Amino acid sequence: MFLNAQWINHMFAKLHVVRMKKVYCLNNEMHFIEFILSKARVLRVLSLTLASDSLSSIEEAIIDITEYPRASPDAQVIFMGVEPESANK
Repeated sequence: MFLNAQWINHMFAKLHVVRMKKVYCLNNEMHFIEFILSKARVLRVLSLTLASDSLSSIEEAIIDITEYPRASPDAQVIFMGVEPESANK
């Protein structure tokens, strides 16, 4: 377990910006977002664009994500809206 913790800390050591597009708000995606926020100590921006047929609205996603712990006090989560329907094809 200690080696895994060291590897994760090293992997996220310089992570400043993360962009995720076509997010459906599936459990695995939401856990991944929570994981990034809880491990990336120098994260500045996590920007998300929801898929047009996402399981959650932007408001629901915001409520969930604001509950997640953050390793970086400067981390901002920015919602870029909903991916246009034509971009899904």
